[in-house]
Formats: sequence, structure tokens, C-alpha cells
Amino acid sequence: MKLSLRQKSNLSLGVMLSSIPIVWLSAAIDWPVGFGLGFVPLIIGGILGMRWMRCPHCGRPLYARGFRPFCSECGKEIDYDAK
Repeated sequence: MKLSLRQKSNLSLGVMLSSIPIVWLSAAIDWPVGFGLGFVPLIIGGILGMRWMRCPHCGRPLYARGFRPFCSECGKEIDYDAK
């Protein structure tokens, strides 16, 4: 299954946000192991975002805030919806 850059970004963000209820529930029931495990999705989502968010032309990372229309390295236009 091929994903667009926008879908990859949304998926990695969703994985990271899934850590919030895990940490909240673990803190509510006073379960320290669960509190630590709650940060695993945060780390995995960050790794996915760093690996997936790359320019389709030059392969350089897209560490921009938001979706910029052009790559800062090669200057080519980025279509975030192309698969």
C-alpha cells in the first residue's frame, strides 16, 4: 500500500497522539509501568515521521513546520497528495 506524504504525516501524528490516553490512564490508576509504556507510541511516531517525511525528488528530510510547497534543498515542488 502506497501512502502520500500527507497520509504519512497524519499517520505518524496519530501514532504519537495515541500516547496521550495511555499516559493519562496510567497516571489515573497509578501504574508506573504503563506510564513509561505510554511514551513508546510517541517515540515510534517520531521515528516514522523522520523516516517518511522526505522530498520525493532528492530524498532530503522535510523538517518544516507545516506543508511547504517547495523542497528547501533542491527547490522542486512537492505534491503532498501524490502517491
